[in-house]
Amino acid sequence: MKNIKFFLFIALALLTLQSIAQQKTFTPDEEALKKVVFAFGEAYGTFGKHKDKARVLDYMDKEVLGTLITTDLANKVTSFDSDVSGFDNHLKGILLKEGLHIDYKIVNIPRAYVSGEIGVAVYEATYEQEKDGEVWSAGEETVALTLKKDKAGKWKIIHYTTIAFENAKYKGHCFCSAKEIENTLYQTATTAPAGKGYLVYSHDFKFTTKDQDKIIEVENKIEKKTEVKVGKKTEIKTEVFTEKYTFFLTFAGELFLLKGKKSNGEIVETEEPKKENGVGVAPNKEEAMMQIIQKFLMPSTCISIKYLQQ
Repeated sequence: MKNIKFFLFIALALLTLQSIAQQKTFTPDEEALKKVVFAFGEAYGTFGKHKDKARVLDYMDKEVLGTLITTDLANKVTSFDSDVSGFDNHLKGILLKEGLHIDYKIVNIPRAYVSGEIGVAVYEATYEQEKDGEVWSAGEETVALTLKKDKAGKWKIIHYTTIAFENAKYKGHCFCSAKEIENTLYQTATTAPAGKGYLVYSHDFKFTTKDQDKIIEVENKIEKKTEVKVGKKTEIKTEVFTEKYTFFLTFAGELFLLKGKKSNGEIVETEEPKKENGVGVAPNKEEAMMQIIQKFLMPSTCISIKYLQQ
């Protein structure tokens, strides 16, 4: 199977390069096929808005098969095969993620070929994954479609091979490690997506024992860049703001915010843990730090955090 996918990858790459190199004149049938492909791209690209699965699936044959090969920012290559049920589940997943929108656009169809009832098209597309107005990731795809006319004479996709390259990521899964600097001081290193690559962010956590419970103190430094005019020139001014947080971790593993800002902007300042300021359950120091990073220090970047033991 791996060899087949590798040859598919090479064949699609060669076909795309050959298509770009050749200035092909399309026949009327091929132009008609291109219009169908563009229409499919428009239906899929606006699915997050119209939410009509049938409108997208109408372009798929019931026996459609596909192969998706993706390369992420870390140059990790993954591939998997799918069918109409898998594509349907993909659309359901988009619907279940409230506020998720995929801005998907076909920018070019360099190759289209029609022979009787069979058509082949290669297209290039760009995508941006957005949620609640924030761009999470972006990339490019090269897709080879095989289509066949049904009994009513409509083109249906019977196979697709997609090669996707992620070229930017702003929000996603983060990885974090922690080391004990002193008896009460821990330093974390969080690897997080930052546009064209990944950056490592450091935070210092201070733990103070109170009876059998613990008080956790941490500072979060935030850079704010603004444009300022200096004479006739415009320069970027960077200001650093420090947010201070205090948390309460009970012996039973309940984590509360004592001092700091909630995600809704509310400022909390109390000496005792309150139910309305509960953060979650953290059975140990490491889990407490992970939750604090994800929910308070880096909520706009990390949708989840995996702890890496050193």
